[in-house]
Amino acid sequence: MFADEADGLWYYLSDTLYINIRRYNDQQAENIWYESEIKTRGGESLQSFNEEQRRIYYTPVTIARENKAVLAFTDDFFTKREYGIVIRNGVIYRNKIRVTSRSYPLGDTLAVFGDGSMYAYDFDEYNANEFLEMGAVQVLSFGPWLIRGGEINPRVLSGTYMPYHEPRCALGMIEPGHYVVITVDGRYDGAKGARFNWLATRLHAMGVTEALNLDGGGTTALVFMGEQISRVASASADGTNTRRVACMLGFGTSETVGE
Repeated sequence: MFADEADGLWYYLSDTLYINIRRYNDQQAENIWYESEIKTRGGESLQSFNEEQRRIYYTPVTIARENKAVLAFTDDFFTKREYGIVIRNGVIYRNKIRVTSRSYPLGDTLAVFGDGSMYAYDFDEYNANEFLEMGAVQVLSFGPWLIRGGEINPRVLSGTYMPYHEPRCALGMIEPGHYVVITVDGRYDGAKGARFNWLATRLHAMGVTEALNLDGGGTTALVFMGEQISRVASASADGTNTRRVACMLGFGTSETVGE
């Protein structure tokens, strides 16, 4: 494990997990973001932390530390909505397809399968039981989907869909076992956030073939080895002033987290 906050570099390596996080700063665009590259093998996979206690809210740092998560990041915050297809670890938590896609978030999905593959879908394409029959282990519901089949979502690419800057978090797959998480800071001087078209274009340039926008805004958080390294407004490394959430996504566990 290696962490250099000053230079914006973080690494983790085990027999089954490789994590490489780099911080970038485009001063002209007032955009600060983190690119987390993850490689897994030997059964290591995307995990959902704390969803069984989804009615109780904690800081992201608390969830990461209590679950000994090597890398933890914002999920779809499904506990705050009454619609969407949500599956965690093979258990259906919500199975309600919305009637319209006019309001935000859309409820588009990213399904994670047992072989490590991830695929993005429109909000009304499949219900929860159909996803389970397909072999999905996790289904995330937020959106919009950013990349599907290697192509950027035309709605996103146009730049006219919700064209404003916000803190962001997105999860994408390059290939099974090889993933990317982009986390964008925001709401403080020098970090105004990003638009969806920038987020999708950046992921696409990294070779991502499937990707979904997850919850952002004040919920955005990236936690490495029990320390929050991303920032929204006045959030700090110990999780102070960060919005409380019910659960998080992540990769890897280690008894050294939080030490």
